[in-house]
Amino acid sequence: MVEISRTNQILTYPQSTRAEQQELAKSLKTATPEVAQPPSQEKISLNIDKGISAELSRYIDKHASENMLNKVKVTAKLQSSLNTSLEEFTAFKEVQMAKNPELDLSELDLFLDKEGNLKLTDSSLPDSKLSELEEEIAKNDKLVDAFSQLHTSTVELIKLKSSSFEDLQPDHFNGSFMLNELTERYSNQFPPETYAMGRDYNTMEKRLNVDPSFFGFFFLESLSIDFRA
Repeated sequence: MVEISRTNQILTYPQSTRAEQQELAKSLKTATPEVAQPPSQEKISLNIDKGISAELSRYIDKHASENMLNKVKVTAKLQSSLNTSLEEFTAFKEVQMAKNPELDLSELDLFLDKEGNLKLTDSSLPDSKLSELEEEIAKNDKLVDAFSQLHTSTVELIKLKSSSFEDLQPDHFNGSFMLNELTERYSNQFPPETYAMGRDYNTMEKRLNVDPSFFGFFFLESLSIDFRA
């Protein structure tokens, strides 16, 4: 008999004689089948009839609890870094306008360049003024740390949400995260005041200090990421 294996090799088996075939048939008729005993219940991880084992169930529960705890920690850090960034940036603008009352910084926004340095943008200000303000804001270590942490925590939260983004790095958002614009997008995720939640959180301050679970949900929604990919 000839058989082609999965590796496309030709395998040859010796043919049995007619006497051997008759003897095999006779032995099969008189043989008593043995019933295989199932392995002990402790070793079964998954059983179609009984479901998952207690051991696997405990592992799933533990993993889910750890993942949820990590999400809470990361979200709280993200929420704190956004609030600190806004507070420091607002204070910076107030100081600059106090020095120069004619200076309008209402459209001034903040972002990180590819090297992680704080940069400012405002179409109404000349480049020379923006450079001057950037030299001043770069001295604010608290703002630098908080805004950088915002980028880092965003990536951590995305990775906890889906394993599809394991290669994502914080600098991916450098240049695209504008502080005021990002905050406005986040705020727009809340329902209108015709809904109870919209009435309960009808100011920016309330929305920024919402429960971390709501904050994380609305913040990720503001990024328009397709987690189904």
